[in-house]
Amino acid sequence: MLRSPHLKEDKKSKLNYIFGLQLIGIILYGILPSTLAVLDIVSVKITITTQNLFFLLIIALIPVSILFLLIKNKLDKYYLMRDYSICRSMIITLTIFTASVLVVGLARTVNGYYIVVSPFSPSEWELLPFGESFILAIGSLILTSTLFWTLLTKDLELPGLPKNEFMNCILKIGKQLSKISKNKLFEQEKVDKKVYEEIESLVQKSKDDLASIQKSYLTLNFFEQLVKDLSNLGKSINPIRQGSPNSWKRYFCENNRQDIHPDDEKIFQGNMRIKKSLWR
Repeated sequence: MLRSPHLKEDKKSKLNYIFGLQLIGIILYGILPSTLAVLDIVSVKITITTQNLFFLLIIALIPVSILFLLIKNKLDKYYLMRDYSICRSMIITLTIFTASVLVVGLARTVNGYYIVVSPFSPSEWELLPFGESFILAIGSLILTSTLFWTLLTKDLELPGLPKNEFMNCILKIGKQLSKISKNKLFEQEKVDKKVYEEIESLVQKSKDDLASIQKSYLTLNFFEQLVKDLSNLGKSINPIRQGSPNSWKRYFCENNRQDIHPDDEKIFQGNMRIKKSLWR
């Protein structure tokens, strides 16, 4: 599967994109509703059997799927690239549900609803505790969590999560980088004057926006490489516009690169990273 070159060269940022580390706080807000079980204010009696267990799981898939889509939409707003979007959303969704079920199960065990049995006597195990904990966890998350649903559907600023300023800047930069990567200059040497002006303007805006984020936030490692790539891209435009011999080949052509100077090759690699990354 195609992945963005910037992530291939930065393992820490790759882990962030896979596991959603940048928005790990969203898990805490997702687990919070399940703590209501500790107060023992909900009385539920469900008969769980092998016959109706499958039916209950099918029903539970509906709210789980909706929650997954909302979480994915929320997470995507804080990431420049499309890489691992489904993966991190699935991991965070499953983590929220698993942790919620555990919290509910432990709370009802403490409150005396369930009896802890020895793991060495499997005949004592029943489906009831697991089924009730699962249903209660989903119910508390969907029916009682106004804060969590508002967090997923609106742009709230809550402790542990990036501010809206960061999100808006990321969305803006992503669109700019997407336009840069699709600029005609990456595909052909002779272009109109407007093409040069457009890409130079987008490069400068992207650099300024990235700098504003770096001043205020602990940013990802690949941001520094991205800023360097944008700077080198800006420098490679003038020689082409001025008609310098073989300038487009040195900085943008992917064929016949045997005799290219190492410094020009570094600029070329940076330009290709910008071109081939999956900007949102």
